[in-house]
Amino acid sequence: MQIANGRLQIGMSLPPSHFKLHTSDFTPQASHFRRPTSDFPLLVALLVLSVSACSGSAERPLLERFFSAARLRDRTALADVATTAFEPRERGTVLSFDVVSVQPTVTDGKDVTVSARLRLPSGETIDRALVVSERQIGGQWMVTAVRDASTPASSPGSPASPRS
Repeated sequence: MQIANGRLQIGMSLPPSHFKLHTSDFTPQASHFRRPTSDFPLLVALLVLSVSACSGSAERPLLERFFSAARLRDRTALADVATTAFEPRERGTVLSFDVVSVQPTVTDGKDVTVSARLRLPSGETIDRALVVSERQIGGQWMVTAVRDASTPASSPGSPASPRS
């Protein structure tokens, strides 16, 4: 340690020439001006694919309204989108779902298979495949039945059979 000009200096001192800037420090080099490749078309394609994958199918809005009304036990809202109920006290509530497939039926309707995350009345959360039957009634698509994918389509008296 040294004291010089009223300042305490620790360590070795460097000559003033060490602190000079060289013009080569500011001279652009060819590697700094690399022209970026255009990834714009690739980004647009990825964006379109991700939006279409996340948006689901044409059936999704109807199913969202149905499961939301069923979760709230809103009979008025259910009447606008369904002829059946998905009773939360018996079958649980659908927390989320993904449309897996859509199959046309012989009755001019369609069966929509969904992979659903359910909260059962017991509080347990499970994943279950459901088949939602839809039919056009009065020019509007409506949910007409909901059953477990493992249950045959023609099981009378199931909890998801159409209400009278």
